[in-house]
This record gives sequence, structure tokens and C-alpha cells, in this order.
Amino acid sequence: AEDGLQLESLTGHSPLDCLKQWARSKGGQRNLKTYDKFRGIAEDLAGLLDGKCVEALTADDVLMYADYLRAKGNGLGTIHGKLGICATLLSGCEISRAARRAFFDVRPPKSRVKQHSAPRTPFDTEQLGNLLQAVFADTSLPPDDRVIVALQALSGARLEEICSLRGSQLSWNGKYWCIDFVEADVPTKETKPASMRPKTETLKCKDSVRAIPVVVNAVCGLHERLVALKKMAGKGMLFSHLKANVYGQYGGAVGKRLNKRIDDAVSKDRRLVLESLRNTAAPAMRHAGIDADERRLFLGHAPSDLHAKHYDRPTTEDLVRAARAVSEMVAKALAGRHYPALDEQYRARPHLKARHTGIGTAHAKSTRPGARSATLDERQSNGGFDAAQGNHQDVNGHGAVVSSNVAVTV
Repeated sequence: AEDGLQLESLTGHSPLDCLKQWARSKGGQRNLKTYDKFRGIAEDLAGLLDGKCVEALTADDVLMYADYLRAKGNGLGTIHGKLGICATLLSGCEISRAARRAFFDVRPPKSRVKQHSAPRTPFDTEQLGNLLQAVFADTSLPPDDRVIVALQALSGARLEEICSLRGSQLSWNGKYWCIDFVEADVPTKETKPASMRPKTETLKCKDSVRAIPVVVNAVCGLHERLVALKKMAGKGMLFSHLKANVYGQYGGAVGKRLNKRIDDAVSKDRRLVLESLRNTAAPAMRHAGIDADERRLFLGHAPSDLHAKHYDRPTTEDLVRAARAVSEMVAKALAGRHYPALDEQYRARPHLKARHTGIGTAHAKSTRPGARSATLDERQSNGGFDAAQGNHQDVNGHGAVVSSNVAVTV
């Protein structure tokens, strides 16, 4: 029996072999983040097997892996997902029926997973006003973090969609701003087969490609700042203070520091996060009587049917009513609140909880120039620093820009 096990270990497949086979079936490492997630699970499984091949996997090994995930502090949803990924990785290998069944028997039932999940909930009017006022008045944040939050509130877009915008994707037509959510490196005319075209990374899916109007007059100074940002960016990144991570995504650090502000200024309810702004925009449009297909297109969701997708797709002009409904929601939340105009610039300071800007305070007390009271990692997540070098978003000297003084390409 031992000789048979040694032979099987030599001739069988390792978990990393299964990973390579899965990657080939999906066309290679097209999505680096997903590939890294699968690779981490394959490496954990390899450590558990300790040199044995996956064909020697037993039901007890699967149970041990589930216990290992629990010991690492993974929640029910994460354990459910990782065991499912393991089953997917090993789907092309000859493992015992008992081991294959164990992946599904050991997984927490979906009913239990849902009980422990925390789906996002929308902000009410008071909470939205508290969030926007606190962020707009917080000088520990990079100044253009305020623009990111304002645009997300007014467009209902995903955080990564806003953070990865380029100057060429914004245009002003004299009435409203238009944001064209499309990958800069994806050709507008599909002249190549789908397998040869670059894969969309910053947009979630093909239904996220859209052009929507954004009405910005609800937020003081936002129009002027967008004019200045577009002029400075040209065809480059709109928010130059953001740096991409290893996956080419720009919203990670800004999301962490802004979610901390939600905990401080709004609520520690884990269902309220920055992406809840999307959940807030959707019902605002519905209450204003906006058509369901227009709401889906505005948020970057799939059309309801083939007709809406190919024959009667709403245009950007059709979505103006939806944009106004969201703008009115933001205006209502900010009514009677005082905050600095978004075209007023400053040098961001490290976030110190004891000196955090309170609601209704125009400016936080600045720290001593040159003082370094936080580590680099803390500064990246708390504000002021996104680059690996830890540079401030230095916008001193960029005063308010009046729209009439700058030519904007439509």
C-alpha cells in the first residue's frame, strides 16, 4: 500500500498543477486578482497534503482543510467560497468520490451563510448629509478625495470606476457633465476577435460600459474643481494623487480611509460603506419615477431583456432625469449644512483621531509643518498618501478655477 501511495505521489498532480490546468482552461492569467486568490488556495492545499498528490486526497483531508480555514478566522461565507474554489480546481483530477462529496458536505449551508452576511444598505437623508459634510470639511484627507465622494454620490458609480477616470472621459456640454465609463485601452470598434481584445479591468463587466450625465450644482465648488482637474489631467489620470496597486486598481486606499470616516461620522454599522452610495442613488431614482431600464443603465447593470439591450437602449440624454433625481437627493441631504467649497485647496495632513474634523467645523487644526506622527501604512489608509513613496497631494498654488476662464472640450 505504501509503494502504491509513493507511486501515486510521483505520477499524480499537485494542487499547483491543477491551478495551471484551470488557468489554461480560462485563457491564461486574464484576471490577476482572481488568479492570485486561486493560487493562495492551491498553496494552502499543497501545504495540507504535505507532498501527496491531489489524487490521494481523502474526506478527512477536506475536513482538516475546513478546520484550518476556521482557525485562520475565516467567516462562514469565506469558508463556503474557498471550499467551492477547491472543488473547482480539482474538477479535472481523479479524486475519490468520498473526497469530492466532502467539499460540499463540509461547506456551511447557504442559509447559515446568509444569516451571517451583511448586505449593503442605503444611507438615509440624515446619514448622507453627515457623511458628505464630514468628508468635505476633513482636511486630513487629500483634497480631491472630496471630489471622488461627491462624484460617486451624484453618479451612483462604483468607487473603482470613479478613481480610474481619465481626463478624456469627462466632458461639459454647458448643461451637465458627461462621464464616459469605458476602458482607455479597449478599442471602441471591435475590429479584433474577442480573444485578442484586451480584457476590461477597471470596469466590472461589459454592461458597465456606459455614458451618463452628472448634474453637479448640488455641491458647492464641484464644477469649478472638475474644470481644473480636466485641464490638468489632459488624457492622463483625473486624480493624480491616486496610485494603482499590483492589480491596476486605484480605489483600495481611498476606500479604506473613507470607510473609516463613515465609522466616525455616520455609523459603525458594517452594512454602511462607501459603496452604499450606489444603494442610495437607486431608490432615489425609483421614487422620482425613473424608468427601470434607465436606472439599470445609469448604474451599469445588465438590461432587463434583449429588446432593451439592442433595440431600445436609453441614450445619455434620456438619463438626464435620472441624474437630476440623484442630484436633488444630494441637495436635500446637504440643505442647511456648512462646508468648504470643493475648489478650495489645502495640503492634506495625517489623520489624527483626536483632531478629527467634527460635523459643522470648517477646518481641522493643522499639525506642525514637517511633523511625521504616523507610519507610512497608516498615512496610506488614513489620508494624504497613496504613492509608495508617501508623497502629499501637493495642490498649493492651484486656486479656484472659474469655468468661464478655461476652455473645456465637449
